[in-house]
Amino acid sequence: MNYKQGVSSILIKIGLIVGVAILGLVVASIYRETKQKQQKQEIINALVAEKDQISRDNSIMQEKLAYYSSQEYAEKKSKELNMQKPDEHLIVVRPNMAKEISTENPIKSDEVEIKTVVPNYKKWWDYLFKY
Repeated sequence: MNYKQGVSSILIKIGLIVGVAILGLVVASIYRETKQKQQKQEIINALVAEKDQISRDNSIMQEKLAYYSSQEYAEKKSKELNMQKPDEHLIVVRPNMAKEISTENPIKSDEVEIKTVVPNYKKWWDYLFKY
């Protein structure tokens, strides 16, 4: 009987060691699978964020496309390029035209303004102390 107890004791120890080894392999496998799942989830989250960014960019581009396709933008660009509509007429006003008109029509003597000469100290006083 003693021999049978020794063999069964050894078998129990071997079974325990094999069981612990199998348990270790199962735990390691679960750990590995959990890590892979976390990595895959991080990749999925990154792809979802990228998809959202692409969607936002796409909507912005759609808005720009709608604006650039509009008649309003076409008119604005044609004005920048000095183009005009067929029913528009262009009138050119020169900046020095007012001077030409004033030289053509001399001022009458009764329309002449009398300018008073203000001394320099009075100008400074007014500049510094008047609101």
